Amino acid sequence: MGDHIVPISPPDDDRLIATYSWNGELDQRLDEMTEVRDGQLVMHGKGPSSIHGYTPHESPERDVIMDLVADIGHLHDDEGFGIFVRRNSPDRYVGLRVTPGGIMAISAFDGVEQPIAIGPLADGMVLHPGRNRISVAAIGPSITLSLNGMVVTSVLIDPRYVDGYCGMLVEQRRDEPVEVTVDWCQLRRIW
Repeated sequence: MGDHIVPISPPDDDRLIATYSWNGELDQRLDEMTEVRDGQLVMHGKGPSSIHGYTPHESPERDVIMDLVADIGHLHDDEGFGIFVRRNSPDRYVGLRVTPGGIMAISAFDGVEQPIAIGPLADGMVLHPGRNRISVAAIGPSITLSLNGMVVTSVLIDPRYVDGYCGMLVEQRRDEPVEVTVDWCQLRRIW
């Protein structure tokens, strides 16, 4: 385990896998587009029309909840940040993201993006200009995206996406640099 993992194991919840916070110590999984700054994980875009991911957890999961708090205020309105789950090969995963412009997108990736659900956030959904809590629950074929405690949508996915690594993703569409800062991230088993 990396030094950025805070092992929290409450006696009444053995479903907790790990809580991640970044205290400035070196993490071997960081690449040139990801850094630790002032106790936060900072993710940058890889360039126009790209999605960059970071995997904090070292083992694949199937039925899992991934929960995080991130500041998406340095994205353009049509650029997204979110969570990927069930990455069982470099280009095969399910990505769930929201944009500062109030759009949510869930896509399956298998070499190319295959949109599953894309559309505006429902009336009454709160998207803050800075920090937001984003959660994904992957349970069997069902994957649910939540934003600030409210369910955005649930979808059923193809059986090719049975299990795999979980992580965070940032989508860049333009030449201008983008940046997302993550305060913390937690993974919990469903069962």
